[in-house]
Amino acid sequence: MAKRHKGKIVVWKDDKGYGFIESANGRDRVFFHIRHLADRQRRPELNTSVTYALGNDDKGRVQAIDVRFGNEPVSFVVVTLLVSGSFFAALALITFIGGISPLLLILYALFSSITFIAYEFDKINARQGRRRISERSLHLLELLGGWPGALVAQWYLSHKNRKASYQRVFWLVVFVNLGVLFWYCYQVLT
Repeated sequence: MAKRHKGKIVVWKDDKGYGFIESANGRDRVFFHIRHLADRQRRPELNTSVTYALGNDDKGRVQAIDVRFGNEPVSFVVVTLLVSGSFFAALALITFIGGISPLLLILYALFSSITFIAYEFDKINARQGRRRISERSLHLLELLGGWPGALVAQWYLSHKNRKASYQRVFWLVVFVNLGVLFWYCYQVLT
């Protein structure tokens, strides 16, 4: 896990969704965007104590990520990465020890990647007022094995993670997918 730093919010532009954190020693200021807050239910305020990890944006600039207020617990992004990572580790173990075709692992990784990208495109299109990817299409990708990528995308991109009707169908899709996977593994291993 990335090293955690302590600091406080010294600049916050609520209308633009970004600000700056000053390190606890007062020597450094680091940019952060609202999407990197672990708790998006709470709005940042000046002089609020935070902890954060350092990362880079798409242009290579240093920024604060996984920003938590005070002693906030581990973020949902970290939890979803652990859940998805554990799923892939278990599937890899079953694949290599149990003799299940590695194609299954490859397909889950492929559909997870495609689904993450689909969520990203849908979020971009939503922001720009363009045609969206239908929820039915997203759920189909999840059902085909892309649910681990969808789970990470929902919390990393903050997309579709608060819409209750979507979440109900999403979790139904996850359980159906896992049920079929367990049935398949049982058939192959017995």
